[in-house]
Amino acid sequence: SELRYAVFSCATYTEGYFHSYDVASTIKDIDLYVHVGDFIYEYARSSSYASDSAEREEMLRPQWETVTVEDYRHRYALYAEDEAVQNLRRRAPLFAVWDDHEIGDNAYGKGTDPSQAGANNHQE
Repeated sequence: SELRYAVFSCATYTEGYFHSYDVASTIKDIDLYVHVGDFIYEYARSSSYASDSAEREEMLRPQWETVTVEDYRHRYALYAEDEAVQNLRRRAPLFAVWDDHEIGDNAYGKGTDPSQAGANNHQE
């Protein structure tokens, strides 16, 4: 039999709405969705990656860079509230592979202070 899936990556909330999720949620007979990394970004409001989307910037939770487990809970909850993400998840399972932004920017190298890295938060 055939496996039908869609692949995504790099979803920055402040960069705009998740149109690709809306489109993928309309594909008939899809078995699953795979997000191959950077399902969330830990960036603070008005970081160098922020967009001109003032509405999305105002909605960002937390407004600062995510560091603590509570920060990550709020950021994941924010992404889960997006209507396009909800449409996608209603249709089929979504498998998200962790990349550096899910646990701390450049956590694999010199980027994030290991004592502050989100990876430590995911150990609980």
